[in-house]
Amino acid sequence: MANYSVEGMYPLSQLQEGMLFHAVSATGSDAYIVQVQFSFGGTLNVAAFEEAWQRVIRHHPALRTGFEWRRDGRPMQVAYDQIVCPLGIENWGDVSPRERELRLVRFLERAPAVPIEEAD
Repeated sequence: MANYSVEGMYPLSQLQEGMLFHAVSATGSDAYIVQVQFSFGGTLNVAAFEEAWQRVIRHHPALRTGFEWRRDGRPMQVAYDQIVCPLGIENWGDVSPRERELRLVRFLERAPAVPIEEAD
């Protein structure tokens, strides 16, 4: 996220410090990962869907916030003034229900790791 302008930097709350400690010390743990699934009927207007999410992200700083370690070793939460959240699209409409189920399991297991960057 180093390419984005910073809106503000804030110390972590005690709860955030605890969550970050557990997330870092228990590598591979998914204790703080929440995955949500939605099913849509009909044809999805991808451009409108992506723009709607970008508007939500622009409106809520918490969705533009990450954790970075300062050079002095303290973690900080960093709110960026804007970010772009790319939308990944996979069309599984041409595969069997069983194959869709297997693909979904594999997809959910690949939850992306979020890199922690160093801030000044």
